[in-house]
Amino acid sequence: MTPVRDKSMNLWRMIAYGSGDIFGGGTATAVAALYTLFLTTVARVEPLTVGMIFLVVKVMSAVTNPIVGYVSDHTRSRWGRRRVYFLVGCVPFFALPWIMSPFESPAVKAVWYGGTFILYNICWSLVSIPYFSILADMTADFGERSRATGIRMVFSKIGTLVGTWLPLTIIGLFAVRETGYLAMGLIVGAVFAIPWLTCFLFTWEREDIVIPKPGGLGREMANLYRNFVSTLRNSSFRRHLVMYLGALTTFDVFMAVFIMAVTISLGRPLGFARDVLVTVQICQFAGLPIATWLCIRFSNSMAFMVAAASFALSTVAFSLMPADAPFMHMAVAGFFAGCGIAGTVMSSWNNLPFIADVDEIITMKRREGIYAGFQSFVRQLSQGLAMLLTNLTLAGIGFVAGSGEQSENARRGILHFLMIAPPVLLFIGATGAALYRVNKGNYDVLMAEIRRLRAGGRKEDVPPETRRVVESLTGIRYEKLWRSDLVN
Repeated sequence: MTPVRDKSMNLWRMIAYGSGDIFGGGTATAVAALYTLFLTTVARVEPLTVGMIFLVVKVMSAVTNPIVGYVSDHTRSRWGRRRVYFLVGCVPFFALPWIMSPFESPAVKAVWYGGTFILYNICWSLVSIPYFSILADMTADFGERSRATGIRMVFSKIGTLVGTWLPLTIIGLFAVRETGYLAMGLIVGAVFAIPWLTCFLFTWEREDIVIPKPGGLGREMANLYRNFVSTLRNSSFRRHLVMYLGALTTFDVFMAVFIMAVTISLGRPLGFARDVLVTVQICQFAGLPIATWLCIRFSNSMAFMVAAASFALSTVAFSLMPADAPFMHMAVAGFFAGCGIAGTVMSSWNNLPFIADVDEIITMKRREGIYAGFQSFVRQLSQGLAMLLTNLTLAGIGFVAGSGEQSENARRGILHFLMIAPPVLLFIGATGAALYRVNKGNYDVLMAEIRRLRAGGRKEDVPPETRRVVESLTGIRYEKLWRSDLVN
């Protein structure tokens, strides 16, 4: 390979990079919106079992995701350490979770759906974790990273739009729902595979930060979780995790119950629920430029808190809608939901490239993959717990799997859950945002200090203001920073 750091982060390259998240946004939306519905109403799996499937699968993913992140940091290939994994995305593995079990035994069905879901999640990790890590290699400029993340979020929202409209439309074409879900998985999987080729061809990486493996892979793997735990030393990362999990877990819960709330609680047809959800996704495009501007002009924290308020108010409004509410009323609530989802997710994701820079002044190393892997680790755990809680709630309010009619208690319970759970989760995320300190001014101070230390500057000569900023970002006394012996 030849050095590639001289490539400019122009608009075309930002677009090429961002196109990969059509897959991330689309698959996450389709699974969040439809998989609980598929398992409970089509596969006829009881809600408690569905919750356990989600928890077990997400725990398995939590174990494998950090390994993928660690391996991507150490991979050597002619196509780089991360880009090579984008080729996995060219395979339409999204069809796996929607394959109907040929067995009727409840225990065997649980194993079947858990197994196919695990295989899907492993493939997802092989593509996504290297993708989450690569932006820090492509540019170190605060504005370029923020704009690239904003463009990536545009593609993510295109994916969420496609992942909402296309699956529900395909399923509606089939009288037999089992056939509709399988056809949807195959078609949507093929559509989401296409952008990975563009992403593979037009992204790049730094070569000077490939981490050697002097002790061999076995020794490296033995130190794996020590390195993961070391990320929690970074206070910016801890605060980021609270923001990130608040945003993404709220999205999971909202998507899992929204179609149920519209079709079961309000008694509206599936097409109506699809159109409202598509409106939510379209309105995210209005939220993205606002969130990007807030991130660049003020901070990621400000963008998150404004968006969280919008999202929380929208979920309350949806839950208070009467059964005969006109579409326009739903669309107004959908506008605030879309802006809120876009802002919370975009501002959270915009944190990650800067977290690796904060880590560099702690460890003297570049560990983007470690952070992306550990972030995915806790994300999978929180998602599994959130889906378990959601399905336990369904079981507790008397939801009956496979039944076309639900009790009044179940219908009202779904609306109450939609009213309470998302605002609580968003409030937790906002507490992390209030404490998060990375902004343009602090970031410039941080990078100037890293450059000074790289050039051989003495730690004893640090200016007082620089010391204060660096300690506020890391949560560690300055004297204990810039040490290569902190991690392996």
